[in-house]
Amino acid sequence: MKINTRQKIKQYISQKKQVKPSELGIELGISQVAVHKQLKKLLQEKELVKVGKPPLVFYAINLDKKQLELMLNLPFPHIDLVKAYAGEVRIAQKSLSKIEERLENARKTIFVNHRVVNYQSVLIIDDEVDSGATLNETAKKLKEDSGVKEVYGFAVVGSLKGFPVIKEV
Repeated sequence: MKINTRQKIKQYISQKKQVKPSELGIELGISQVAVHKQLKKLLQEKELVKVGKPPLVFYAINLDKKQLELMLNLPFPHIDLVKAYAGEVRIAQKSLSKIEERLENARKTIFVNHRVVNYQSVLIIDDEVDSGATLNETAKKLKEDSGVKEVYGFAVVGSLKGFPVIKEV
């Protein structure tokens, strides 16, 4: 069975979580014009979401929120947060050894997808916390950009690998 270009794009983005158009062109061996033509169709069909502003634009799979809520059994309102990376190299928080580097990385890569948020209090659920930099920067953005009054953080696991833990924004 032959897989068409749009299916290949969706498969690649599913594996990578988010990609830049230039990365798709290289990976699939097609022109940037062809990449953008397919991305435009996938956006119109609501298969993908576009994150960021030129020159830092990324594409990710548009998860069906209803399906996700049913899978997780969490029928609560939620805010879409997006992690976008500048450049070709993605820097994982755990690879950074200084708290200042982690704060800077989080500040530059985390975005609130919807600017209009009408919540007084928000609970952020994270899979892992080391220094708290990601939770801290996300809380700052929610408060500053979206008018949220209180932000609480919850992590499934935490190691606190020698970092001074950020306890309050």
